[in-house]
Amino acid sequence: MSNKSEIEKLENNNAELAKEILLNEAAIYETEKEMSEIETQLLEHPKIQQYVNNLRLLVDRIKLKNQLYKNEIFQNDLEIAKLRKEDNDNE
Repeated sequence: MSNKSEIEKLENNNAELAKEILLNEAAIYETEKEMSEIETQLLEHPKIQQYVNNLRLLVDRIKLKNQLYKNEIFQNDLEIAKLRKEDNDNE
């Protein structure tokens, strides 16, 4: 019995996760770039500080999510390798 459909499913999942990671990385880059361009005097304003702190928290959440996605991709790759080995052993 072939594991082809399961391998394909895992590969598609990895592709979707990789796309999400790239989009998240682009968002992180743009956010950090914009935050770095905020004038120092503006950062002293409490409302601006609150916004920047909230942005930093959101960036940290996205980074954590990306790490979870990377871990899932790694686990999927291990499973794909195992399934392919099983298919090769059964031939």
